[in-house]
Amino acid sequence: WLLLYTYLFYLVSGYIQEDLQSIGKQILLKCKSRIIWWLSKTFWCINLVIAFYICIVVSVFIFSVFINSRISFICNSDIHMIFSEMVFNNITLKKLLLDFLFIPMLTAVCLSVMQISVSLIWGQIVGFVLNVVVLILSIFVDTDYLIGNMLMPLRQIEGSLSLNNIGFVFLMIVLLKHLNLIKFLIL
Repeated sequence: WLLLYTYLFYLVSGYIQEDLQSIGKQILLKCKSRIIWWLSKTFWCINLVIAFYICIVVSVFIFSVFINSRISFICNSDIHMIFSEMVFNNITLKKLLLDFLFIPMLTAVCLSVMQISVSLIWGQIVGFVLNVVVLILSIFVDTDYLIGNMLMPLRQIEGSLSLNNIGFVFLMIVLLKHLNLIKFLIL
């Protein structure tokens, strides 16, 4: 889990700085708006996270076909009991997709956008280290305000997290983006 998301944030880490040091300056001049340039970087980040999750799902399906396993979206309560010591008898497909795919992907998007915002102000290393610290703290601290917990489906199934927490994440992103855009547009 930690290595998977660390790799995702590593992919995001150098994009802004590398783009500004290479062709990004020319693109910035041609589009004549820093806001449009920034939105394009945000869309790139969102697309990267979606592609990352698609690769994970496709890898799971390929592995399942390779080992001649039956592919099903039904939770096997015996397997879950072995790994998590919890009983999952009443999990619907909607809740499974929400907790295991949608919420973690949306949280990864938020963390990635936060990372490129921080990277633009303080540098790519600071943005990457900030996200890794959030991941490590999320392992040991189960709180609604540490958004790395939303990347863990078991904490969502246990009921400690909900979609209301995503509002907090978006509030943080909007605040960071606002501060970042003010500094970026002034310079």
